[in-house]
Amino acid sequence: MKILYNYLSLVALGSFNPAILTLDFLNNVCKLDLGDLTGQSPSEIPVHRRLDFNRLHFIVDIERFQIREEGIDEKEFRESKQLEYFDAYYQKLPYTPLKAIGMNINVNLEIEKIDAENLFNKTQTPKTYLDFFSVSEIEVEEISLHTNTEKVWKGSNYCIKKQNDLTRRINSTRNENSVILNYNAEAGNLRKDLAQYDLLINRYSQICDEFTNFIKHLEV
Repeated sequence: MKILYNYLSLVALGSFNPAILTLDFLNNVCKLDLGDLTGQSPSEIPVHRRLDFNRLHFIVDIERFQIREEGIDEKEFRESKQLEYFDAYYQKLPYTPLKAIGMNINVNLEIEKIDAENLFNKTQTPKTYLDFFSVSEIEVEEISLHTNTEKVWKGSNYCIKKQNDLTRRINSTRNENSVILNYNAEAGNLRKDLAQYDLLINRYSQICDEFTNFIKHLEV
């Protein structure tokens, strides 16, 4: 199976001031060396701010902060510093109200046509997730096409919750001979449990290993 990395993205939900996001703030206050801007949103729009650094993008509005990285390979995926960038930003604004923060790994899983149904079956089967995460239950939302004679799976959303752990949300969408998969590790309900924030910030390498092992689990 061939893995094509579409993008990585960090998404934080809360209350933000987009006007704070400037190149000067990132470089001089947060001490991030991101290089020169390749593009940015119009400064006269106060409720939305976007800064582009080649393949790395910072996008902020009043309720959502996103860092997105595109066109990467496996090595770059593992070396991503998105969580470090956000933490450097957040530590300078510690009273920013946060609701949740998550890390997304979005990939295309491509396979030979003869093996495509095996991948579809494994991806859509709840037992795949129950076994991999060693849990007794998961939440599932499925999209399928039904006729009088058959059912065709189109995609699924899986939510895996463990006590005192990050929530995993795995979204899969069927293509002709591939599956688009978004693997999300999320620290939620931060208003009540800010310790979840540290759990996510300090576990990126483990999330990468877990994701890689999950893809191998789909191949078995």
